[in-house]
Amino acid sequence: MKHVKLLLALIVVLLAGLAASEMAMAQGKKKSTSKIPVKTEKPAAKRTPQPKQEKKPAAKPRQEKKREAKPQPKAEPKPQPKAEPKKPKRSADEIINAYVNSMVYVEGGTFTMGATSEQGGDAYDAEKPAHSVTLSSYHIGQTEVTQELWEAVMGSNPSSFKGSNRPVECVS
Repeated sequence: MKHVKLLLALIVVLLAGLAASEMAMAQGKKKSTSKIPVKTEKPAAKRTPQPKQEKKPAAKPRQEKKREAKPQPKAEPKPQPKAEPKKPKRSADEIINAYVNSMVYVEGGTFTMGATSEQGGDAYDAEKPAHSVTLSSYHIGQTEVTQELWEAVMGSNPSSFKGSNRPVECVS
């Protein structure tokens, strides 16, 4: 989750810089620093007809002495990188069972939730009063839900950054 927040912050900063740059360009204050070529239309220059010139006959090409070709050593073919064998696509049941089997058991218990009297004015009203919360035992995944698992369960992948082993994003 921390990585997603950092990524979103970076995107916001980049978009803000891009918007500021475009605004400055629109006002004519700044030239584009983009390395992408931009076509600009130039006003068409008036052309005056040029007098036709007679073509001179082309010079005859020199004839070179024939040289004996030296035998070239045969180039050995470059070894092709071995492609990693593709893993066979797992069924939805296999994906879900693998995730369920890797879950960690968390023992239930009771804890105090909210601001204590010692915190006084440092707490928001929504954090008061402190109260006791009891949770029963449960299992939780060791890792984030991957896009592969999300697709197996939900049937779609809402993520922008695709990859079967990447965490799913754009969900709440």
